[in-house]
Amino acid sequence: MLKVFFFLLLLPPLRLSLWLGQKRNLSLGLRMLGICGFFLISQQFTLNKLLFGGLSGPDIPYVLLLCQSAALTALVVIFFCLLGHDLVRLLGFIGRLWRSRRPKPPDPGRRQCLTGLFGQSMLFSVPALGLSAGALGVAQGTAIPRLCEHQVELAHLPEQVKGLRLALLSDLHIGPLTSLAWAGSIVEQIQAAKPDLICLAGDLADGQLGYHSADGATRREVASLFGKLSAPLGVFACTGNHEYYSDYAGWMQLYQSLGIHFLHDNAVLLPYNGATLVLGGRDDKQAGTFFHRKRQPASVVFAGMPWHGQKAVRLLLDHRPDRARENAAYADLQLSGHTHGGQCLGLDRLVARVNRGFLRGWYTVEAMRLYVCPGTGLWSGFPVRLGVASEIALISLA
Repeated sequence: MLKVFFFLLLLPPLRLSLWLGQKRNLSLGLRMLGICGFFLISQQFTLNKLLFGGLSGPDIPYVLLLCQSAALTALVVIFFCLLGHDLVRLLGFIGRLWRSRRPKPPDPGRRQCLTGLFGQSMLFSVPALGLSAGALGVAQGTAIPRLCEHQVELAHLPEQVKGLRLALLSDLHIGPLTSLAWAGSIVEQIQAAKPDLICLAGDLADGQLGYHSADGATRREVASLFGKLSAPLGVFACTGNHEYYSDYAGWMQLYQSLGIHFLHDNAVLLPYNGATLVLGGRDDKQAGTFFHRKRQPASVVFAGMPWHGQKAVRLLLDHRPDRARENAAYADLQLSGHTHGGQCLGLDRLVARVNRGFLRGWYTVEAMRLYVCPGTGLWSGFPVRLGVASEIALISLA
């Protein structure tokens, strides 16, 4: 999948180079400079891996990464604009073939005038649109997330557990674009809401603990702010795929010291108001790739745990929502992330297909409810949102 992604990144600079190469009103030097720039922008991941210590969370200056992200977004937007232009031209060509059967020939002067006007507008308006989209997307992608309240009805919820509130965070991706102020705002919003339980659905951080964040602090210092999270039933998490990409042992040791309890294919019993909340967590499948751990199904996670008829409700943390159908027979509610909500309208349709139709918000899978958080943060490799807001979810059980 990753190899396909890097191959697809070559398509925008190839198409833009063809477009720019046809602009004879620009000097050859400017056109060559632009073409080199297109390919340089598209290869930001390779450059960051070579120059700044990693792909998932490079130790790169904040401003440089912002510029990279805005430029890559602009490149992709311009690429799709040109594809739209190509489609219009293709339809026009088909139309002209159809009209060629008519006795009256088209006016070549009129066509030449329209082509010239359209070509000039493309030269200036499309790059402007791309740059605007890039700047707006990065601004929305790095914005402080809002707290969103939800209520979910569970079929077999014990009366004693009704009204329980849990806060859900996913995909924090503490990294080069994360600031102490951003992290502090999230902690303040959650603590002000006073949830009974706090859950983190994976992908908490990227890179090494000593790498820098947005305001010069280390990522260890930013992550340590989440040690201020507290709730009567505790703070629990499951691993996401990014937990395994850099210094797994170091990060896990830090989380443990902060009071964040990771569930590794197991479940815990949390007494609540005379009933029991059974909270399970599944490791991400990357655990098998990096540590050769056998993936444990939900049946093993909840083995021997109470459920219906025993004043118990089962909640499951699973970073990827695409395992919901295999989890449905063993849990009442699954909490997931991973998709980032698709990040951008239009792009989200592709993200949904990759994740078996699960994108963001609420789903019913057999008798189980599923909530896919659109992400509290974003991976620094593509920190762009267009029409898909980040959030801190506050979920009440009913």
